Amino acid sequence: SVAAADFKYLSTSCLQRRQDHTMELLHDNKCSHVLEVGGYLTPLPKTKKFDSFGQQISLYVNVDPATPEAAWKPMQHADGKSHSILVDLPVTLAEFAEHAPSDLEFDCVVMLGAWHLQLGSESKAEAFRKAVSKANFV
Repeated sequence: SVAAADFKYLSTSCLQRRQDHTMELLHDNKCSHVLEVGGYLTPLPKTKKFDSFGQQISLYVNVDPATPEAAWKPMQHADGKSHSILVDLPVTLAEFAEHAPSDLEFDCVVMLGAWHLQLGSESKAEAFRKAVSKANFV
């Protein structure tokens, strides 16, 4: 188990710039279905730029076993015209890949800070390959 106290630095302003830049890239690549692997303490919807740069994102899914509980919620963007469905799942990518509907595809996949707990075995690497197989932007 990974404790939040072990990774407090992820919430610092200098590392938050990664998420802001990622939101710009997702916007530039016209991403509409986004899978984030390991959003942990700083998932993309918590960024300052999600509301403005994420208006074209209709579905955002975060798979992270450190997520306290499964949840989904709609988010109305400030423009008043667009909304996103935000989903958090407390599962590994391998568990998600095994149980997700076969027709669920993501055009963009984000994994900031990949490490052995996410990719450290052949089955975990295969789950990642499956997740990104239809993605236009990784």
